[in-house]
Amino acid sequence: MKRKIYKYIVTSSISRYILTKKEKKSFSRIKLDDQYLNKINSKLFNNFFYNEDKINYIINNKNILDEQFPKLKYYIDKIFYDKYFLFGEKIYDFCGVKDIWNFDPVDQYKFKKRYYPPKKLSYTLKLIENEKKKGQYPDILIPFRMSRMNSLAGLGLMYNIENNVKYLHIANKYIINWINNNKYLYSVNWISPMTISLIGMNWIFHIPLIYNKILKKDKKKIIKTLYLFSNYLTKYIENKYDTNNHYIAELVALLCLSILFDFNYSWILNELEKTIVRNTNSDGFDFEGSTAYHRYSTELLLIVFKIARINNIKLSKKFQELLDKRLTVLKEIELSNHSIPIIGDNDLSYIFSMTYPNPPNPTALESIFKSNYKKKYADLNILFYA
Repeated sequence: MKRKIYKYIVTSSISRYILTKKEKKSFSRIKLDDQYLNKINSKLFNNFFYNEDKINYIINNKNILDEQFPKLKYYIDKIFYDKYFLFGEKIYDFCGVKDIWNFDPVDQYKFKKRYYPPKKLSYTLKLIENEKKKGQYPDILIPFRMSRMNSLAGLGLMYNIENNVKYLHIANKYIINWINNNKYLYSVNWISPMTISLIGMNWIFHIPLIYNKILKKDKKKIIKTLYLFSNYLTKYIENKYDTNNHYIAELVALLCLSILFDFNYSWILNELEKTIVRNTNSDGFDFEGSTAYHRYSTELLLIVFKIARINNIKLSKKFQELLDKRLTVLKEIELSNHSIPIIGDNDLSYIFSMTYPNPPNPTALESIFKSNYKKKYADLNILFYA
C-alpha cells in the first residue's frame, strides 16, 4: 500500500517546463544592487555554517589537523590536473574537456545541450541510447556527480588556510563555468531535482569561503541561479511516490533557499517533521533499508537541526529524538576504521564534504550533533559544521 504523500506545492498550469509570465515577473523584481548584494552576503555569513570566527579558528589551529590536512590537499590538488574523485577514491580524468559538467570521460561521451524534461530519467536514457555510438555506455550519474561540486568546500578551505589564489580561481571558475554550460532545462543535469538540490546546498554552505573575492558580476550570476534553483525545486520536487532520500534532499535545499531569499518556509518544516516520522523505523533505522542511505538521510536531517539552531527555528521534540536515534544507529554500526558496512544500495551521496572525496564518519556526525566546534577535535567536519 502506497504511503499518503502530503503535497504543499502548487505547480503552474500554464507550463511545466518553461518560466511562466508570473515567474518571469518574479525574477524581474530582483534588483541586484549593492544593497541587495549586501543582504545576501549577510545571509550567507550569518544564517548557515560559515562565519569569520569559525574559519579563523580553524586556520589558527590547523596543527590539530596534521592527519587530515595533507590528505585533503592531495585530493584537492588533483583538480589542477583535471582529475576528480567522483565515487569515493575512483579518479576520473577530464583533461582537455571544456564542459566537464556534461561529459562522460570513460566513454568519451558528450551529453547534448537540448531540452530535457525534469524527472523524466527513463525518457532521457532512451534519447541517449539512440544517439550513442556502438560500444559506448555513457553513465548519466557522472555529470550528476560532477555537478554536485563536493570539492568546492575543500577548494575554499585550502584557499583560506594556504592563502593561495590558485584555489580561489579554480573555485570561482568552477561555479561560473557550471552556470554558463547548464542553461535552464537545457542540460542533462536539470533532469534530477536532487542534483540541483545538492548544487544549491554546496553553493550556499561553501561559497562564503571565497565570496568576498568573487567579482560583482559573478555574484549576480550566482544569486540569479540560486533563485532559479528555488523556482525549479518548487515546481519539480519529487513527492509523487515514496518520500525517500531524494525528497528529503530537495526539502532541505528548499529550506536553505527560502532562508536565503526570505521565502515562507513553514510548509517545508511541516513536511520535514512528517517525513522523519514516516521514514524512521522504531529501531531508528531508515525505512529504505540501506546503511548508506541511512547515513545520507541522517546527514540531511542533521543539516536541518543545525540550521534551525542558527536561525532560531523551533523543531519538535519528536524530530530531535528521532534524529538522535538515527545517529545512535550510525554509531552502533560504525567499524573500527570509522566507516560503515554497506548493506543495500549505495550512491555515495553526502554534503559535509570537508573530508572530500569521502563522507564524514558516524563519529563525526554524532559530534556535530552534540558538540561545540571550539574543542580540540582533529576532524575537519566537526570543526567546520558544528
